[in-house]
Amino acid sequence: MCGIVGCIGNGNKQKIERMVDTLHHRGPNDRGIHEFTGGIFGHTRLSIVDVKGGHQPILKNEGKTGIICNGEIYNFKELAKEYLDGYDFDTQSDTEVILNLYRRFGPDAVAMLDGMFSFAIMDGDDFILARDPIGIKPLYYGYDDGVMYFSSELGAMSIANVNEVDEFPQGYYFTGKKGFVQYYSVPPVNDSTLTNIDDASKAIRETFIRSVKKRLLADPEVPVWILLLGRSGQQSCGRHCRRIDSQSAHLCGGNEG
Repeated sequence: MCGIVGCIGNGNKQKIERMVDTLHHRGPNDRGIHEFTGGIFGHTRLSIVDVKGGHQPILKNEGKTGIICNGEIYNFKELAKEYLDGYDFDTQSDTEVILNLYRRFGPDAVAMLDGMFSFAIMDGDDFILARDPIGIKPLYYGYDDGVMYFSSELGAMSIANVNEVDEFPQGYYFTGKKGFVQYYSVPPVNDSTLTNIDDASKAIRETFIRSVKKRLLADPEVPVWILLLGRSGQQSCGRHCRRIDSQSAHLCGGNEG
């Protein structure tokens, strides 16, 4: 969990700094603020991937291009290998992969991401805000005197002094040129059902293991905690984490009941 705040337009840097202060609990390991010609980005970081080198905002083009992100991209290594050969990387973080994908593909890069995220990119005079397909990561926005403010939490938005706060819609991105664009919608339910218990069990097991495996992205020094409702779910996740990586999930936490 990290925290992002910012503004698009001629905003107030002191206001952004106060907004960042309210999100310390979301990112106690690091914080950063950068002022672009077209806006200001702020970030608080809970270090998980590239613990030592993943400071944000991540900047390119002499500070004219940059990104802040809250979330994780599960397929970032595959995307970097397939599409970003020759692009410069200053970190080993998944966030920098988003930035370089955007530099190559523009807004179409958002639909390529498999993960949970809310992020903002400034690229000269252009910008983009985006939220993951089903809205796992929070994002809010509002306007004050023509300036767009955004944040991971409503508490920070209260400092922005906007007239009205809206939740950024899931499965959408927003640019200055196109406004809100939907890049994902929940697919319709397939009427076909598995009636054979063995086939259904196999499909559930394979999907479950695949889901657990792709989420084990943290650097080795980051402990793995499992928090689920129900002891059986915790035990299943922990067991499969250990099978995938014998060093992971040696610490398991959960709520009682």
